[in-house]
Amino acid sequence: MFLNKQFFFDNKVQSIQPLMYEVISFIRENVSPERYAVKVNNCRHVIVELLTNAVKHSGAENSVLNIDISDKVINIRKTDNGKPFYLKKYGHLPLHGSFVGEQIEIHKDELYCIYAIVDSPYSLLFEVVEYPIHSPDQIMEMEEHYGLLILLKSSDSVRYLFKEVDGLNHFDISVSLG
Repeated sequence: MFLNKQFFFDNKVQSIQPLMYEVISFIRENVSPERYAVKVNNCRHVIVELLTNAVKHSGAENSVLNIDISDKVINIRKTDNGKPFYLKKYGHLPLHGSFVGEQIEIHKDELYCIYAIVDSPYSLLFEVVEYPIHSPDQIMEMEEHYGLLILLKSSDSVRYLFKEVDGLNHFDISVSLG
């Protein structure tokens, strides 16, 4: 089985919830919601975060969500023509080729550290390292990159790709059904 559906988003806050319901309905119609309830819920978190980021960070007028469903994985791709991903100290993509393979710390606090691994001058893979919680005060100190943490914790892989030739940004998220 392989299914694909494209959804258009106008990058407006009031459109997040209706589109999220529409996308989740498509996913539920095509995977067993009873068997994969946790995976469908993870997709919901991913979709809300991708749409929220489109509104907050992209600067684009609209975005496109592509949902691919196979027997083993749900792939979610958000595409827009807004601002490329920005790394403090490094700037926007594309990066210089000498950074390929480098692990760049995006955010670190007492709870976790998020890294971007430079896959190519145009592509980043993301990883998270979590630390044990020793105090409830730690939770109150979470900052901006919590959304990226949601993507990382709700999926099996998170990749960002910037295509300089057409100026498109792609976030590719995979949620395994295994």
